[in-house]
Amino acid sequence: MKTLFLLFVCATVIINFGTCTDTDDITTWEDFKEKYKRNYTGADDETRKNIFNINVENIKKHNEKFDKREVTFKMGMNEFGDLTHSEFLNLFSVREIIQKDANVDTENDVLVFDDSGPLQCDWRELKAVKTVHNQQACKSGWAYSAADALAARYNISYNNSCDPLCARYFIKCSGGMGNNGCKGGLAFKACELVNTTRVMPDENSFKNKDCKLDKMKNKVTLNIKDCVNRKHGYANISNELCTNGPVSASISAEKPSFQFAKEGIYYEDDCEKTPNHQVLLVGYQIENSENPYWIVKNSFGDSWGENGFLKISTKVSKSGCRIIGDVSFPVF
Repeated sequence: MKTLFLLFVCATVIINFGTCTDTDDITTWEDFKEKYKRNYTGADDETRKNIFNINVENIKKHNEKFDKREVTFKMGMNEFGDLTHSEFLNLFSVREIIQKDANVDTENDVLVFDDSGPLQCDWRELKAVKTVHNQQACKSGWAYSAADALAARYNISYNNSCDPLCARYFIKCSGGMGNNGCKGGLAFKACELVNTTRVMPDENSFKNKDCKLDKMKNKVTLNIKDCVNRKHGYANISNELCTNGPVSASISAEKPSFQFAKEGIYYEDDCEKTPNHQVLLVGYQIENSENPYWIVKNSFGDSWGENGFLKISTKVSKSGCRIIGDVSFPVF
């Protein structure tokens, strides 16, 4: 069944990301506050308004370059419009944890395409990838990446359609594996927890009270054979991704443009080589494309990117932004 599933995905044309949420028209502070339910008052309102206006102007200047084809991606207003860039980074950046615990070799760890793999793949096509979540003020991209990888690969392996698995379970309950809740963690260590317990709650059964699995209803049995962690590059990741399903990956996402990345193919020069965020790779496109890209599912809500997804260039440069080779995935 997995073979048929794979052939259908790899034979189909890459789907569109869908209609983006209407955020490009938000250019006034009052519209922003109404859409995203902000209730600032007094001096705080004025401060946030000034930050918002600066962000609007930066988006406008960048998109003028996009219109002139000087850059490959477009920016757009989203729910982070009232935050400075440093405040935005503080919501998700876990660079220190990735660098220390994953032992990433930043000079050599890059993901590259394997010539033996298909030229395109997108696991959203058969709905193996579930709802985009919003990690909010919690450094938990690693948890959502892990939960999404487990659910997607379970559904692919067993031709099933389980409910989204609960990332909050990892946030609260994977401390024994070395993760640190909303202060950060690693998708691989979350996978190792399930490799030990063999079960995991779905989103509806975990009430965030305790971690005792025997008290949780609607648990999903996950007979994982292994949790794979590639710390020093993984040359055939494209073949693994298209054959067996989405994988967790670390990304360097510290540039200001990432805060408002919207559409097109994201690429920035001169980035930090150590990653600071974990996302889910759900596909890629290299056929008939002058600028091949990965397809990433993020956990910033659906106002960011293209309904929560983003195309990121596969370009590999020692001075450029790219997805780095710290990848992990469960094996069923």
